[in-house]
Amino acid sequence: MCTLVILRRPGHDWPLLLAANRDEVRHRPAEPPARHWPDRPEVVADLDPDAYRPFNLVIADTGDAYWLRHGGDGEIRVHAIPPGLHMLSDTELDDTTGCLRIRGYLQRFQSAEIPDPRHGRWQQWKNLLASRTYPAEAGPEAAMNLGGTPRRFRHRLQRPHRRTGLSGTRITAALAPRRRPPGPLSFRAG
Repeated sequence: MCTLVILRRPGHDWPLLLAANRDEVRHRPAEPPARHWPDRPEVVADLDPDAYRPFNLVIADTGDAYWLRHGGDGEIRVHAIPPGLHMLSDTELDDTTGCLRIRGYLQRFQSAEIPDPRHGRWQQWKNLLASRTYPAEAGPEAAMNLGGTPRRFRHRLQRPHRRTGLSGTRITAALAPRRRPPGPLSFRAG
């Protein structure tokens, strides 16, 4: 179960901060973040609900942010993401009832020092993304980090979790585009 942390601050020099853990099934091949169709930069995925399994998708830039939810019911719903700090995993945005990971970490991210992408300071968010603690009523799969290491540092895959089948957290990344006029894009993976 992948997890995304989103901080929207309209009017700020860095109006959008994103941080994520990608958790992956053991034998599923994966490529690092990149443009995978260099000959087709204008490609837009067909959003026919019958063509996809349930998913959450975030589309955001320095001005707007939207969350698309396909819950497997034949419809794709689009929701604006309001300003503030939010978390998204495999359920609803900020779902502290249905997602134990969000229940255990949303308040921690809201209380943490806000990253400073200009100076590359993401330490408190980085520590939370690496955390392997979980709520007492949940199992280890509710931890923010499932015990994996980033792909480029891993020599072999970890054993999958007994209940989720996940091998662990494959990559942690943070992204912060600067407000217009276009400035630098801060991207960190590891």
